[in-house]
Amino acid sequence: FSKLSDRMFVFQLDRKVWSEIHYPREHLPDIYVPRERAFHTCNIIGNYLVVFGGYSHRHNKEEICYDNQMYLYNLGCHVWVSHEVLGASDKDNGYPKQQGVFAHAADVRNGNTLLLVGGYHGNVNADLLAYTLPPMLAPGDGDYVEPEQLCPKHKSFTECSANPECGWCSADEICYGRTIGSNCTTNLQTS
Repeated sequence: FSKLSDRMFVFQLDRKVWSEIHYPREHLPDIYVPRERAFHTCNIIGNYLVVFGGYSHRHNKEEICYDNQMYLYNLGCHVWVSHEVLGASDKDNGYPKQQGVFAHAADVRNGNTLLLVGGYHGNVNADLLAYTLPPMLAPGDGDYVEPEQLCPKHKSFTECSANPECGWCSADEICYGRTIGSNCTTNLQTS
């Protein structure tokens, strides 16, 4: 059986070197940061590393065996982000099963849709599920856009401020990219 881990590594192609990514868990709400796990999936969608599911049971600490959550790691800012960044659409489109899954497979379709297939959650399943990330996080296949240019697609302060690359302008109630927010006549609100 695999050992549970919450360590993250990045491979730098130009230098051909592995480095560990350290993130301060104690300063972040646990709901944004995945606990140690095994048999989960990770995929890159837009500017995010998307972690889904996995075996995460820790006796007397974490009594769920199969996680049913999706976690988002912003690759540009190197931080875990809140689900608020997904906007209102996420409230109705969460994982449709009550029990999570591990040892499943995942792939990305059209640059913005996470496909989940199979896995185990007490029994082997043959589910095929799809979750399409909103256009402010992943515009779709072949549509490369600088992450900050997607900020105006956020429609509220809450979802805008959950994106570490964006800031909310209260003067005109528009979400701007942090470095391209010069159109705002007030300070950009980022949290």
